[in-house]
Amino acid sequence: MSDQSSVTSLLLHADAMAESAREVHPSAGHAVAPYMLLQALATELTLKALLLESKGRYPRVHSLRALLGDLPSEVMERVLSLHFDLYRAVAPAASRGEADRVLWEVADASGDAFQMALYPEIGVVGVPDPEPLRRSVRALLTSP
Repeated sequence: MSDQSSVTSLLLHADAMAESAREVHPSAGHAVAPYMLLQALATELTLKALLLESKGRYPRVHSLRALLGDLPSEVMERVLSLHFDLYRAVAPAASRGEADRVLWEVADASGDAFQMALYPEIGVVGVPDPEPLRRSVRALLTSP
């Protein structure tokens, strides 16, 4: 399997996880934990696809912060820029620093989604949806 086919395969798996997350979205009366877990997995796989594309490998860790931090600086800058554009669509007055901080907070907190699935008594208070991070990374992977 070539690197590009591996990237494509990872992205297809990530997209399937994200689609499954949409199917169990809490607004449809489902519990929050399955949605958050699937979104965190989709985001992890999308980050791993970008790492595979940009570095030819990716670490076997599950921390979104570690995966995001492992991106080459020029790739990271492009992810932050794409996220800023998405963030400004919902918070037009936001600064770049605020958008960057929110992205890192999402990456930090998403590990809590895995803990929620393992220990449901923890709950989901304060765990942000990692979908904006996934969309920013995916946009970079699919841009020409």
